[in-house]
Amino acid sequence: MEINRKTEFVLGIIGGIVGIVAAISVMRFVSPMEYVSVDKLGFVALLFSIFGMIGASITKKNHLLGGTIMISAALSGMMLSITLANIISTVLFAIAGLMAVIRGGNFKLLLKKWWFYAVLVAQIIIPIIMIIPSPSYSNGPTFESHVSKVENTSPTDSQYDEAETTEMTPDEGTTTTTDKDEGTGTKSNPTPLNSTFMYSGAMSDLDTSEYFEASLDITVVETIRGEEALNLIKTKNKSTSPPPEGTEYILNKIKVKASNIIFPENEFRITNYDFNYLSGDGTAYNSDYIVIPDALEATLYDGDVNEGYIHSIINKDDDAPLIKFRQFYFKTK
Repeated sequence: MEINRKTEFVLGIIGGIVGIVAAISVMRFVSPMEYVSVDKLGFVALLFSIFGMIGASITKKNHLLGGTIMISAALSGMMLSITLANIISTVLFAIAGLMAVIRGGNFKLLLKKWWFYAVLVAQIIIPIIMIIPSPSYSNGPTFESHVSKVENTSPTDSQYDEAETTEMTPDEGTTTTTDKDEGTGTKSNPTPLNSTFMYSGAMSDLDTSEYFEASLDITVVETIRGEEALNLIKTKNKSTSPPPEGTEYILNKIKVKASNIIFPENEFRITNYDFNYLSGDGTAYNSDYIVIPDALEATLYDGDVNEGYIHSIINKDDDAPLIKFRQFYFKTK
């Protein structure tokens, strides 16, 4: 008596459709693993969803092969459980595949079929290979930094192109300079006020969290501190309290410029909270949240230039506090 395989077919087709929806959504929106391209994750999920639907379609002719394919798609889905829809697809494939294999008996024959092992191995190895981080991100993004000095003047756009190269690996926190001004941008030799620090490396896209290559110029163009800084802050928020005794507010205007972004749709964000202050002896300052005028809040596409203030509360007797951005340091005077 021939067994009706309609249930397995319907569950497998529904699982495939749901999996395709999950694949499209992950390609359009977000990756749960920063080092993995959303295109890769989406493509793998799409591939296995289609493969699972093929298994459902041949279940009536060969229930062992069709069931094996759907079980394999479910195993792959378990490794790529990136959305709720993907999880649902995985469960449907697993139920349909097990039903196809078990119903009607003879499932022990699978152990004698070479394609049983080939299908299982392929659909386990493929997603593992696809989600392995690429070498460029296995140790974190690698930055190439460029430094240009400008004496006593604010930088112009043309000065952003006068760069020498410094290479840096963020995880190690070290730099290797190739210009004559060795160490510029380091803690021992910070980038001077009104001088441009430029580096090229991996940025994270604001919308997709994908990494892409870009260059960023950073220039500290102005320092305001003490009573003048407090008065300027009060133009934005009159209720701002004076800092604790022995300390004072400091504001620094930062100019940023993005360049060398290949794809025009890529963007990244930089704000005043990406910067920290250190005392002249290297001790980090802890700043309370306050509302400041023209705070640095920049979403940058290729060629965009923006500027805004960052702030902190520092010791009054600290004559030369430093600004820190990631592993790079800047003078405030």
